[in-house]
Amino acid sequence: MSDIALPIRERLLELSKQLESIAYGADQSVMPVRLHQPTPGEQRKPEWWMKQVRHIYAGRRLRERFLPAGFFGEAAWDILLELFMLDLYDQRATVKRACVAASVPPTTALRWIAILEDEQLIIRSTSKGDHRVIWLSLTPKGVDTIRRYILALDALRDKPTPEMLLITGGRSE
Repeated sequence: MSDIALPIRERLLELSKQLESIAYGADQSVMPVRLHQPTPGEQRKPEWWMKQVRHIYAGRRLRERFLPAGFFGEAAWDILLELFMLDLYDQRATVKRACVAASVPPTTALRWIAILEDEQLIIRSTSKGDHRVIWLSLTPKGVDTIRRYILALDALRDKPTPEMLLITGGRSE
């Protein structure tokens, strides 16, 4: 992906979010109901989680500046990250939005959505007002999985773990 394409893609995603907000914002009956809540006593604010996910996502996109995008087929991960970011602010994704977030052809994204659903990491729901609109959200298992990953990743920044010592050849820096 070129240096120009990345900002354009980000702007298109932003516009897509704004259009969804306009389209469904006035009629709350078509918005999905949040299926789960943050863990009681959560110490970290949604902004912290968002910063972590954006860093992970940006790092994934940064690789495409140096190596061909086809080297990194992680559509499922991109879908999970998108749904996690939306969940932080009580939002859901349409299937179309999840397909865009996956950065793969729609048929590939749909295949991964089905796999993620089979693994009970995401759930589909329909709008009460319009059954043509299908929403995707993380299940509690999906939220917990992403949270645990982000916390483990954050811990790697603070102290060496046995895994990191193996990667670095025993050096702690």
